[in-house]
Amino acid sequence: MTLAKTLAAPFYHTRKEVIPVPDLIFYYAIEKRFMSKEEAYRILKKGEQQGLIEIKDDMVRLLFDINSVDIPIGYKPSSSVFQTMDPFDELLDRICLHTSEKQETVISEMNRIMLDIFHETILSDAVLVIVAKKYHVPVTDLLDEFRKKWEKK
Repeated sequence: MTLAKTLAAPFYHTRKEVIPVPDLIFYYAIEKRFMSKEEAYRILKKGEQQGLIEIKDDMVRLLFDINSVDIPIGYKPSSSVFQTMDPFDELLDRICLHTSEKQETVISEMNRIMLDIFHETILSDAVLVIVAKKYHVPVTDLLDEFRKKWEKK
């Protein structure tokens, strides 16, 4: 959710639906001094890869409901926005953002699928990928991380 908050903050503060890339870089790096210009570009690229934003013709648009993210007064992103999360947690956050559902709701849907369809013969990670596909949530960038995680087990 930290990445989503970081991406949503300038849209929330400017009350715009579409913002040019240079304006976002200015917002993150110069106006708010959250990060360097390079880090701001990395945040935008990471957000695009995770399906949280769309960059088209140098314009950025959020692909999730801004009201699904709580941005407190004086919000400043932590350094954790640059760290990679466990792929399960990251995908769960994406599904929650895209569907505006709580984590408990998504997990209960996973459990129902795991029990009713697969009779507990499938990994919870795989069921989460199925749920993500159901809601058209991008997952391809996380598949390698899931494979690495499964190879360790």
